[in-house]
Amino acid sequence: MDWSQLINWLKISNTHLFAIVIGCSILLFAPNTFIQKLGLSGIRNSYQLVISALFLIAISILGARGCVAIIQWIKKRITWRKNLKKRQQRLHSLTPEEKKILRDYIYGNTRTQTLLIQDGVAQGLASETIIYRIASVGDMLDGFAFNIQPWAWEYLNKNKELLEW
Repeated sequence: MDWSQLINWLKISNTHLFAIVIGCSILLFAPNTFIQKLGLSGIRNSYQLVISALFLIAISILGARGCVAIIQWIKKRITWRKNLKKRQQRLHSLTPEEKKILRDYIYGNTRTQTLLIQDGVAQGLASETIIYRIASVGDMLDGFAFNIQPWAWEYLNKNKELLEW
């Protein structure tokens, strides 16, 4: 076996690795009577070293992939929480014009408002992901529909004092 074959084998999917682990587990750990009924005694006895090595390699790869996935998930959650804290902190320094727009959401008990696309305040709130445009259909006179982000809705409803003058 050359290195390219080994590398290609290491790229095998988790589903296939799990199937290998199950198969090897049965061959290695099942009672002799069960293995004899399956007619696999000869294979078990002749290839036990290979089966054991395959089992250890497959379970190690699955374990490593699982650890990497968990670490990536944790990093993503930490980043998400840091970004949420920054965004929530931004709500503590709103201008009076920004407060007026956001107050209309909260005190109007609506998640959607029509705002002018050329309104710099609305576009500023949108660029900071506090609100977002939900429709590409609208017009320059009546405006476009903008929704408030769920995190902002929740935070401002809990901290209505941030919207006071």
